[in-house]
Amino acid sequence: MGGGEAQGGDDDGQQEPIFLFRFIARLKTAIHAPPKTDPSKGQLRVGLIGGDIPVFPPLAFLLFSAGGLLGWFVSGNRMRYLPEAGGRLTSFILPLRCTLGGALFMVSNKLTKACRAELEKSGTNANFHPVVNVCETGPYSYGRNFMYVAMLGITVSGSVMLDTAWLLYSTLGLGAYLNFIV
Repeated sequence: MGGGEAQGGDDDGQQEPIFLFRFIARLKTAIHAPPKTDPSKGQLRVGLIGGDIPVFPPLAFLLFSAGGLLGWFVSGNRMRYLPEAGGRLTSFILPLRCTLGGALFMVSNKLTKACRAELEKSGTNANFHPVVNVCETGPYSYGRNFMYVAMLGITVSGSVMLDTAWLLYSTLGLGAYLNFIV
């Protein structure tokens, strides 16, 4: 093989190896791309290799949630952890599940909005903009990662509404990612 020709694509019109090599090269370039933010200004970089945060946390939230649902669908086992509706509880369990899950979702969503408002009020932003001030008011007077707590609450609320432990397991994975990697 000489001159940069791809193997198996000479006469029969097959271009799979060339396409695969180009795809891998583009993926490698995307992973090793220079950061779009300036670390000297206090900005964090996102990237699998060389980034301060390997995966953007909202994307990680979606990936872990999708992984939990995928585990349920691939295994075919819902893994219920709440009481099943049966007998005279039939008309009570489903509305209770949806009410509890919905309330947890609303509290988590409200916490996210309060965190974003406090960050903007302090002159900084949550989305990889230069850090101007450290926010120490509102929810941030008690801790530093309330947006992540809200993400975990949203995942747990989905688990309660769908009554599947798979989303609880994905919440554990998301919590570990946010705690140990981000």
